[in-house]
Amino acid sequence: MYNEKSKERTMRYMKEKREKLTLNFPLGYKDKYKQFADSQGISLTSLIIELIDKEIEKQDYSCSVQGFNYTEEKK
Repeated sequence: MYNEKSKERTMRYMKEKREKLTLNFPLGYKDKYKQFADSQGISLTSLIIELIDKEIEKQDYSCSVQGFNYTEEKK
């Protein structure tokens, strides 16, 4: 059941553990990308993260940003 306490927990989690990124696509692209993600059984957010992670791995890129070490996280 979703109530005010659940909402507060969700908001706290989002503030502490997630970052928001706004993207601007040409008209129609969001739907196109969303349909593709749905066809893969994942969210659009997961698709974007997965594709970026694959490219980072492909290029053997290593970075550490604000306590996040990409190479350590993927091990």
